[in-house]
Amino acid sequence: MAQIALTETAEQLRKRKLEYAIVSGAGFEWQGIATNVTFQQWLVQTRAEVVTNVTATITVSQGPTPWYFVHFKADPAAAAPAH
Repeated sequence: MAQIALTETAEQLRKRKLEYAIVSGAGFEWQGIATNVTFQQWLVQTRAEVVTNVTATITVSQGPTPWYFVHFKADPAAAAPAH
């Protein structure tokens, strides 16, 4: 398990050998304000795709929160055949 910063790039995540993550939508509500990064922008920035999602109430005061299971796509350059 590892913490991911909103400012990390796809390359940084791959160097850490991260393939999947569980992401709280609430994090984008409060961290996104400071960084101006939306969830959709973060998906593009990290070359991630949503595998599935669920809404769960972790604390009553926060209420229902979206959670996403995401997969970080492989580096396209790494998949290219060598010449």
